[in-house]
Amino acid sequence: MSRAHREKLRQAALAQWADPVQRCRLLVAARSPEKRAKLSAASTRDWQEHRERRVAINRALWTPEFYANHRQAMQRPGLKERRRAWALSQWNGDPAIRAIRAANLHSPEARKKHQAAMRRLGQTRSHLAKLRQIAAEFWTPERCAAHRALLNQPAHRALLRQKVAERQRDPAFRRRFLAAMRDQKFRERMSAAIKAKWADPAWRAKRAAKNSA
Repeated sequence: MSRAHREKLRQAALAQWADPVQRCRLLVAARSPEKRAKLSAASTRDWQEHRERRVAINRALWTPEFYANHRQAMQRPGLKERRRAWALSQWNGDPAIRAIRAANLHSPEARKKHQAAMRRLGQTRSHLAKLRQIAAEFWTPERCAAHRALLNQPAHRALLRQKVAERQRDPAFRRRFLAAMRDQKFRERMSAAIKAKWADPAWRAKRAAKNSA
């Protein structure tokens, strides 16, 4: 994707979401099952055509000589770090690019690839360290205290329970949850988290106090 085309998509996304009428139409369309099914089918067709075009282009482009030159160019010192910094700045800094990438994830194949990439990224040590650093900067003692006070308010807890009940009644959420429960790794993670929770004496004491109240 060329820079001019990317900028054109960025401006189009910004214009769409900046217009309140267009934003309302997009949100209403996203709630309609028929519209979602139609968009999903169109996206699947577009993705298949796009993949066929890309395969043909790549077969013509990536000759052995071109690949050897590319590998040699990729081994220049500092190139990987510069490319990674640029990609992170694009993903983290520009809301339009985030919107475009989120829109591109309508395709089932793209969603699977993205989820696999996020899982791989989440397992790397540098990414976990970055997440811990962000959490340490965000969750200051004052913010933790304010958040705990908010969670202890009966009205807020009732609102959270209502949202959970609404989510569990949502057929799309139930489909995703049941599909996740069929995944062996997800079940293992859930089981380990539940066992760790029950092994924690502080959590057991808190639960006993809540049930006795």
